[in-house]
Amino acid sequence: MFSLLLTITIILECCKVLRTLFFVLLFLLFIIPYRSFTQEHFVYLDEEPFHEEKSCLRCLNAKQNFLTSRNKLLSNSHLTATQARPYDVLRYDLTLDWMNPLQSTLETGTARRYTGKQEIILVLSSTWITEGNNTLFFDAPEDQIRIDSAFIGAINTSVIRTNTTSLAQTISLKAEGFRARDTLTITLYFTHISGNNPEDGTGFLLYRKGRLGAVRTGNDSVFIPERLAYTMSQPYGARRWMPCNDVPFDKALATIRIRVPQGFTAVANGLLQSRTKDSLGGETFFWKHQYPLAPYLMAVSASVFTSYQENYQKVSNPNDSIPISHYFWAVDDNSLPLNNRNYNARRSFEITRGTIAAYARWFGEYPYESYGHVVVQPFSAGGMEHQTMSTINRAWLRGSSAAGIAHEIIHQWYGNKVTCRSWEDIWLNEGTATYGEALWYESWGGTPWNMVAMDGFRRNYFTSRTRLQSVYVSNPTTIDGIFNYATTYCKGGWIHHLLRRVYGDSVYFPAMRLFVNRFAFGAATTSEFTTVFRETIGKKLVPVPVDTLIKEWVYGSGEPLFSAAWRAIEPNSSSKNKIQLTLSQLQRGENIPEVFHLPVEITFWKYSLDKRDTQRLVQTIVMNTRSETRTFELPFLPDSLVIDESQNILCQKFTLPRVLNEENIGVLLSPAPFKANDIAGIDIQLPEQDYLRLEVYSVLGQILTVLFDGLASGGVQSFREKLSLPSGTYFLRVQTSKGTVTVKKFLVAP
Repeated sequence: MFSLLLTITIILECCKVLRTLFFVLLFLLFIIPYRSFTQEHFVYLDEEPFHEEKSCLRCLNAKQNFLTSRNKLLSNSHLTATQARPYDVLRYDLTLDWMNPLQSTLETGTARRYTGKQEIILVLSSTWITEGNNTLFFDAPEDQIRIDSAFIGAINTSVIRTNTTSLAQTISLKAEGFRARDTLTITLYFTHISGNNPEDGTGFLLYRKGRLGAVRTGNDSVFIPERLAYTMSQPYGARRWMPCNDVPFDKALATIRIRVPQGFTAVANGLLQSRTKDSLGGETFFWKHQYPLAPYLMAVSASVFTSYQENYQKVSNPNDSIPISHYFWAVDDNSLPLNNRNYNARRSFEITRGTIAAYARWFGEYPYESYGHVVVQPFSAGGMEHQTMSTINRAWLRGSSAAGIAHEIIHQWYGNKVTCRSWEDIWLNEGTATYGEALWYESWGGTPWNMVAMDGFRRNYFTSRTRLQSVYVSNPTTIDGIFNYATTYCKGGWIHHLLRRVYGDSVYFPAMRLFVNRFAFGAATTSEFTTVFRETIGKKLVPVPVDTLIKEWVYGSGEPLFSAAWRAIEPNSSSKNKIQLTLSQLQRGENIPEVFHLPVEITFWKYSLDKRDTQRLVQTIVMNTRSETRTFELPFLPDSLVIDESQNILCQKFTLPRVLNEENIGVLLSPAPFKANDIAGIDIQLPEQDYLRLEVYSVLGQILTVLFDGLASGGVQSFREKLSLPSGTYFLRVQTSKGTVTVKKFLVAP
């Protein structure tokens, strides 16, 4: 019988191979020759779909450019630069003259040159004397920013390039004769000299009117309606368009003046204070922000924009309001329907006021004097939470990215009001904002819609090849490493969901409000975030200490792999139905916790054709070890069970069939399919102690290896074996002393 099974399988596999070869041939002949993209020098042709993800690897024609840029970042590992310098910036007063870039018709070379003045007011820290410092360092790459002159107060001072690598990233100024706590005014006159748009999409970007802007769904091309200049800084790009202390934790007040040709509009942070025209055809826009912000959250955009304004009435005081301003191209101010093809700015932004109000009810009042959006295209991300004025990819005006707009709004609390101290802790920004998307769904659709969003994040996580990176970014030297969508965003959002489900709304929301208020207009670390939750929990009895949860989910990698094996102890009893359940965690791998400590719900079901007679009961097991065995007395004999039926845990899960008699053996293989050199998970459920033999066969019936041959105890037996097998189809044969043979087919992928 076994030989017949193998023969039939061989025939079926051969048919599959021939069919696969046929489709591959069709692909090579007809599809690949037509897959091409027209591009000018570096432009993101793909529109971002639905989320914020800051990764130009999503833009197909920019992939190679990004790989080049990533190598540069790796060679300059000092870009992590989270070590505090011996000063604290109090204020930036920035002046930019963008007349030349916006009057030109080109995008490269001298067309990108502009001049500027950066006035930095700072206070020397207490370490100024103890460290014997007399030098001030600022970030300004030599291939981007040329310092024309520098002053400390009114004294002209020399500028020294710091050549710690092949490309000098910083400048230094001698500041002798000053003491700790002294306040200094540094004035830097500079010229932006970069000749091309940055390869990773951060820095100063310039695009001409009429150039190809994007390839949308349906492959219809989109062209930029007006000349456009803008800045994008996260994570290390602020230094590319202005000299500054380019770290996320050194926040300062800011004013920005931008001179542009008359007819253009310049948009920046805070409130517009004035517009002043000059006799040379220029107009200067003066913006001022009342609250501290990190350099990467400063931004300037300029084009021939149209705009409109609305007001948000504060939930804390309906008699008070703040202005919300939206800037976009006139062609997108229309009444076309939102059908995922048309651009319609007003319809896309109509959720803004209600979303701000929803977040204000959960996390406290909106923290700033204004809010708004400025629309750009091309753009390397979906959106960017520049403080008070989010930069939005034009793709989001098609109506399919409302959650992305909500994502940038909640960033004004988490990411802006409180900012991650270093890029290692970026999940504090992005994971929170990702969960904020789910909360936006919940604000109008309740818990079911919250779970719709979470299920989307789950799918994005499990389909990613980079999901085994830890949420904590131990080596933040690449854009894709920092903004790994699977971990920084999706898993980060799931951590918030887990915190809320494990500790309840009575802990989660007060802790989040305490966190954003304790570190208001400052920066925080994962450790400080954990402390806030620990303090909020206080003496409450909780199933898992928050320190344990954060350690395993933030600093560890991967996710739980649950396996449930169960049997009826007294299946014939009419009064009692005892079920013995063994819940195990099977995950293994580098930096993956042996045990994820958390409560897990198990739902027992007894189905009936008449739904009124269907029975269901939920039990909870708190997992403190890798395997937990429990005995439950149920009012019915279940025919199935579900692990985490409410889908509240980011996990993989497998359930072995219930053992009712000695002839039934449960066999579970994971993962499916295997990949070459994977660690195979094989879980066998035996009703009692027995002889057990496990053999792996080829499709030709050859025994390739014997995995186990010996005595095994009753219950679940877990085997973890590295199967060094080439890609193909194989069989696992399970045999006991009673002659029971179970054959499981499995695939090994390339």
